[in-house]
Amino acid sequence: MIKLIFISVLFLAFPVFAVSDGSGSGSWSFGGFFSEVEAFFQMIHHFIFEQIPLMFQRAVEYFYYYAILIKIKSLIFFMKVSFGVAALFLSDIGLASAMNSAVNALPQDMQALVSQLGLIRAINIVIEAYIARYVLQYML
Repeated sequence: MIKLIFISVLFLAFPVFAVSDGSGSGSWSFGGFFSEVEAFFQMIHHFIFEQIPLMFQRAVEYFYYYAILIKIKSLIFFMKVSFGVAALFLSDIGLASAMNSAVNALPQDMQALVSQLGLIRAINIVIEAYIARYVLQYML
């Protein structure tokens, strides 16, 4: 019993013992004491049943946020690397020079049309995209 009294005195705030009845006389009342005790236990209940679950919810949200952020940043990095590998591969096989020599074999009016429309650059971009996709699938 002494331990219970000691623990209750230890955990209750000292202004609880100085609560007045509201009459301004400064006299002590049981109603004020019990309302302070009730407020104390409501605060504990609020902390245990609302704040702690909210803290775990926020921790899980932050975990998923950073996991998704890391995944997106790694995908962007792998896309840059795969595009670099694709560009290097295309320069090694000499696709642009082969297309330029094929266009030079065309008549002058067709060469002008291909040049105006930018077909060589468009075909080069599409082929780079396909090779980058292949490299990205290989990396992931």
